[in-house]
Amino acid sequence: MAVTAIEEHESAWIVSWPSEEFMRTRNSEFMLVGNGPYLVDRVYVGSGAYRSTRSAR
Repeated sequence: MAVTAIEEHESAWIVSWPSEEFMRTRNSEFMLVGNGPYLVDRVYVGSGAYRSTRSAR
């Protein structure tokens, strides 16, 4: 899998991830069937506080 895009939202990141083989070749035979974006929750469940994993810009 290869991360190709990350959309940042207030409470989550939406991560797109096709197969690495598809990204290298752009051959539709290597596309993942039923693949959708992955939702990463930014809210730390234990305390309700936000986690920050941003790198310095």
